[in-house]
Amino acid sequence: MPTTVPLTGITSGNVPATPVTVTAIAANPALFDSVVVNYVNPATTGSVVLAPKVDTEANTTVTVTVDNGKPKNNLCTRIFNVFLKKIKPPTLDVIPDVTIET
Repeated sequence: MPTTVPLTGITSGNVPATPVTVTAIAANPALFDSVVVNYVNPATTGSVVLAPKVDTEANTTVTVTVDNGKPKNNLCTRIFNVFLKKIKPPTLDVIPDVTIET
């Protein structure tokens, strides 16, 4: 099930503002069907949509980077933890056989 992680406070750090590129990379990409960044310049918000593989249980990190394209002081990087837990199926105790006299 995909999960959307909000991104806030995105700026180029420059006045006037310059366009930025926002990327997201999972430390273990094999755990995900996709990691997608939704961002449109010059917004200050965006999101990362994480779509983990089915029946995956693991911990990893995702690194989000904002790049203003300048030759110096051009990157801002944030790392967050992702804990993938399997969805457990419902349970039901064994139901004993029943004899009904008619």
